[in-house]
Amino acid sequence: MADLLTMESLFTLFMLVLLQAVLGFDNLLYIAIESNKVGDPKDARKVRQLGIAIAVILRIVLLVIIVKLFGLLAEPLFPIHLGKFMHGEFTLQALVTLFGGAFIIYTAIKEIHHL
Repeated sequence: MADLLTMESLFTLFMLVLLQAVLGFDNLLYIAIESNKVGDPKDARKVRQLGIAIAVILRIVLLVIIVKLFGLLAEPLFPIHLGKFMHGEFTLQALVTLFGGAFIIYTAIKEIHHL
């Protein structure tokens, strides 16, 4: 239980919650846009409900998979030392989080500009 209250664990939890919020907003926006293409408002409502239900279920399943996978990817890959400013080690977990977050931000900005 004490391992859950470390700064690293809390930061990872914060990042996962932030990524889930961004992904959830992106899903809701996409589902709303696509459901408007359905002619009948009742059918559009059904499409939105089904789309959101599927998105929530997949989000939970993928979150469980990511948490299990991150436990396996915690081995250090290479160290980083930037004088007294920053030092530590990069893990595959950190790289996946970094590039995944950058990809999510990129796709969100692209969608916003597309609208």
